[in-house]
Amino acid sequence: MKLHRTEIPPMRFIFKLAAVTAFLLCSTAYSAPDSTSTLQIQDVEASAKSDAEVDQILTNRKMRADSGSRSKYSVSVGLGYGGGSLERPLDDARPNIAEGPGTTDFASMGGSISAKYSLRSTHALLAGTGIRWITPLAGRSTPAGYTGEKVDVNNPYGIYQYIYNWLGLQAVVQAQLNYFTASDLIRDGYVSTLGLSQNSAYLIPGSGLTLGAHAYVGVGYFNDDSPRAKANQSDYSFGFSPFVEYQFTDRLNLRTGTNLLILPHMRSSTDPWTFRRQKVTQNIGLGISVARDLFISPGVDFIISDIRSDRSTISLSASLNLF
Repeated sequence: MKLHRTEIPPMRFIFKLAAVTAFLLCSTAYSAPDSTSTLQIQDVEASAKSDAEVDQILTNRKMRADSGSRSKYSVSVGLGYGGGSLERPLDDARPNIAEGPGTTDFASMGGSISAKYSLRSTHALLAGTGIRWITPLAGRSTPAGYTGEKVDVNNPYGIYQYIYNWLGLQAVVQAQLNYFTASDLIRDGYVSTLGLSQNSAYLIPGSGLTLGAHAYVGVGYFNDDSPRAKANQSDYSFGFSPFVEYQFTDRLNLRTGTNLLILPHMRSSTDPWTFRRQKVTQNIGLGISVARDLFISPGVDFIISDIRSDRSTISLSASLNLF
């Protein structure tokens, strides 16, 4: 289908990728007495087979950790910090370098908790929420220009998840519903989003090198129809973000990815085929797999066409599947 009009600039840029090397160090089977047990041997064998199947489908350690525990019922927790620029990492301001809508342009720290119910080894339901703390290094005050609360509940969500492996291609497909509770975004009219995404990865045999991509489509719902609000609201969007990962050891990898094509349609636009393409940014990060269900990832993001320390952002995230 031909686009009638577009704001997308020509794709003429040269990827600048700096190679970064770093060296970081960072079931039981219960059997009750035969007289009272209702657990049969075949149940244990089926559970073990299911657990093994999951790890055969997803061999990428980050994807394993992100997809949740192998147990039928499980709980996961996450911690994250989105700091300032590389030049001023502890600053309150966090540059919106991609110029995307619905972004809080201040440093924050957050914690999350989610529950997972495995329908089968490859199908699961997840639900979770979190707490967000704006500018945690600035005491009780909130930064100038910020319209929300210092601490708030951070956007509960529900997910249907399906994982598969096709000819070595590992994939996690998710249908996700988000409900906005972040106070600054509520004041901007945000209500909910619904999206479908697939995260894919292919390990080149014998190389330690993984090629992958994340693709998504999403729609948004809002309750503020003022021109000011519509200018920062995307009613539907598409995205494609490729990445490359190199596995140094079983516990350490280097990952770099780019938001190559992120196309939000703004509600302020009357043309359904006019998109406000986000700036192309690059991420470089380390992945530290402390255990199967514990993954830590520090990283930095920057603009490919304008690499500057004051136009970059730092982040740190950790996820732990409890059981």
